[in-house]
Amino acid sequence: MALSNTGEFEVNILGSDLNAGYFNPSGASAGTDYSQSVTPILTLADVVTNGTTTVTSATGGFTAAMVRNGINIAGTIYEIVSRSDSNTVIVDRAASAASGQSARVGGALASPGKAAGAMTNGTRMWIKQGTYPIDLTATANTSGGRVSLGLGESGRPTIVRGYTTTRGDQTYPRPVLQVSTGSAGVYVVSSTGNHSSIENIVVDANAKAGNGINGGGTNLRVVRCHAKGGFAVGINTSAATLCSAYGCTSFPIFASIAFLCASHGNSFSGFTATGDGFRYNNCISANNTGATSDGFQFQAGAAAMNCTSYGNGRNGWTLQNESRGSTILSSVSYNNAAWGFNVGTTYGGLKLLNVATGANPSGAYNSSFITDTGNMALLTANPFDTSLIAALGADSTIEAIFAAFSPNNVSGGGALLRGLSAMAYADIGAVQHQESGGGGSFIGSSFIPRGALNYG
Repeated sequence: MALSNTGEFEVNILGSDLNAGYFNPSGASAGTDYSQSVTPILTLADVVTNGTTTVTSATGGFTAAMVRNGINIAGTIYEIVSRSDSNTVIVDRAASAASGQSARVGGALASPGKAAGAMTNGTRMWIKQGTYPIDLTATANTSGGRVSLGLGESGRPTIVRGYTTTRGDQTYPRPVLQVSTGSAGVYVVSSTGNHSSIENIVVDANAKAGNGINGGGTNLRVVRCHAKGGFAVGINTSAATLCSAYGCTSFPIFASIAFLCASHGNSFSGFTATGDGFRYNNCISANNTGATSDGFQFQAGAAAMNCTSYGNGRNGWTLQNESRGSTILSSVSYNNAAWGFNVGTTYGGLKLLNVATGANPSGAYNSSFITDTGNMALLTANPFDTSLIAALGADSTIEAIFAAFSPNNVSGGGALLRGLSAMAYADIGAVQHQESGGGGSFIGSSFIPRGALNYG
């Protein structure tokens, strides 16, 4: 047996892995949530277990308010399901017989690895802002070790979610899972199955070996996460939203579907599509260095819409190992080191629909295998604010990155992008300029259309 999947774990850098860090708000007769305090509500040194679900202590101090909180008995976390009296509680599963054991009720855990080791499929883990050292050489799901999630459920995914002050907020700073000891090929956070969600955290390689976030199954989503510090692979997932990667050496963001993501300052191609069905919407790939670093690299039938490729080490887009063709719609390729759009001479067709390109020294595009260049805008000036782009670094927020690539109003530059997307009056590229009035949501000072069309 295991803890209920309706329970929630709390991780706080000021807590302790000797605490319980668990509360099940959906359990019958649930009392007060003591997991979010950094100190336990009760500490004992004389707990007796008898091989059943009964737990006793001569010192006692158990109260009705503790029901459905976790109790950490000699390193194992149980759930208190009922209280008999001040000296006796019933827990969720049998505990091996022993006496004179240490135990704590409530109090946050100190490491994500400890929480992960007690999680059940469909459980939530909350991580409060702080910097958490992660030893990639340690066993997964132990104190100070990496996080490896199991299966979630279609109606209740397993979730790891960071926050700053209050559970559910999406402000800064976010919690940072920072590699203390590296190991090549090992991920800080990974999922071995389906239906998992990793949200609102930063993973930091800290200039050591390792990878960031990985999904081993389908239906893994990564939301508002950032990978930095020299990972090989930054974020690998079936779906990424509002994610960013910096300083990665191989596959900064590798996602079947990416929406509102940014890959910048890496030494590898920003986004790589290796199979049919890869889709990128409103994504930015910028300043990824290296002679073979493209903004976007397509190796199979893929598509990009309203994306921006800027200042990359080779081409803005490269289509290779492809026989079925790909489509790029309402996107920008500017200031890349070679071609704006490149197709190998033996590969299939690439459709360019309503794109804009300029300042790519080799030219706008290079091959007769590009089958459609309808309505291509040729930029004669930089469409973005170069000072904002120059200021971007390892710790830039997704809002700051998008603000830097909002179209300016320079003639021959950003003015050619405004209102010319295939989406009615939206702009070409990843970011929409801000208009007065009109409904929408904001990423930094830039405007993202709400719904399918932006009428400004």
